[in-house]
Order: sequence, then C-alpha cells, then structure tokens
Amino acid sequence: MAMSRSALPKRKLYPLVTTGTLLMAVVLLLIALDYTSLGLLLLGYSIGIHALIRGVLEWTESIRTFY
Repeated sequence: MAMSRSALPKRKLYPLVTTGTLLMAVVLLLIALDYTSLGLLLLGYSIGIHALIRGVLEWTESIRTFY
C-alpha cells in the first residue's frame, strides 16, 4: 500500500541553511550585475560558510543535508 505525499513527514527548514542559500543567491546576483574580484571573494566565502553550516547540522543533529 503506497503512502500519499501528504502523509509523509515534512522536513523542517533550518534558518541557518536557508540564510546561507539566500546569501549565495544575493552574491550570485551581484556578480551577474558587476563581475568583480570582490564579488568572487564574497562568493567563495558564502559557499564555504554554507557548507560549514550544513556540515555542523549533519554532524551534531544527524540531519542529512548532503545527499
């Protein structure tokens, strides 16, 4: 018997992961508008911070964020 999609448990959106994703989107938009070395530096930092936050969530709370 198959479960309907509405019966499946819903994942919580963790604010740090969501913030990291939004930060990367903003930086990508800034790079698209003005391609500068500062934009690339910010992109590198935002990707690193986002990966670090996801790793900490996975390590401490056993939340699978990397698939």
